Amino acid sequence: MDGSTEYQKLLDDYVDLAKRPARMRNLDESASVTYFYAELAYIGGARDPNDKSLVSKWTRNLHALEDYTKANGFPRDNRRKSESFMPEYRRLLVFVNTELRATTMGYRCTYQRRRLEGIDGYIETSRIDTWGTQLEAYRTFVISRGVQPRRRSDDPVERRIANWGDRQRAAYRRGALSEEQVTAVEAAVL
Repeated sequence: MDGSTEYQKLLDDYVDLAKRPARMRNLDESASVTYFYAELAYIGGARDPNDKSLVSKWTRNLHALEDYTKANGFPRDNRRKSESFMPEYRRLLVFVNTELRATTMGYRCTYQRRRLEGIDGYIETSRIDTWGTQLEAYRTFVISRGVQPRRRSDDPVERRIANWGDRQRAAYRRGALSEEQVTAVEAAVL
């Protein structure tokens, strides 16, 4: 993503957002500014490999993934050969899979999602389709039974659907859903 107009636009957006007083930002914007500042520090040379904070660790992994992708292409997960992967490659695969899951579940702020989407090969579309499938399962359950799914149900399918709904409500409160997802969740889950 470095050097591209898309990356420059991302930086410009967050320079503007960072100028707003913290009390004027929602939770997602505040988290995004935190990751933005961490990346600026990283780019500026403030790289403490012993810093164990989640923000610093995420930023280091993001840049490692970008560097690897520029040199070798996007890492692909091939479970048949996983024992022979170099430790760095395996670490990047774990990072990518973790980010895909976390993004799908609404656990990443907008800045994190936009940064990841700017890396060649990072494809989230299959996860979005999964999100849509889960939403449809939730809607179908509510329509067919006339009640919201319960987390403590004896039915494992109902529990799974209820847990998904709970995660979406939490992501909604954090401001971590896209506009399309907010609209869909407001109609189906809230």
